[in-house]
Amino acid sequence: MRYGMCVQNHQIEFIDEIAKMGYDYVECRFNIFAENNREKIEELTSALKRNNIKCEAVNCFIPGSFHLTGEDVDENALSEYIETGMKNLHEIN
Repeated sequence: MRYGMCVQNHQIEFIDEIAKMGYDYVECRFNIFAENNREKIEELTSALKRNNIKCEAVNCFIPGSFHLTGEDVDENALSEYIETGMKNLHEIN
């Protein structure tokens, strides 16, 4: 069995402790990658490499600000959000 812990965007500094406790991976919020926050992504990447642990799962994939049904769906914005996030996520692992 493998164990992972969810890490919120403001909790990246806890990755050092998570790794020391023996967790196998972390689960991050998808928006840190999709919003292309380079500073946070670099901070996260550094913490993961330093501790030899990976982000193997994400949560909160689509934020409530995106409409997925109805007349207000912005497919281009949604597609860009997902593509940016997936590209950045792929780069850190």
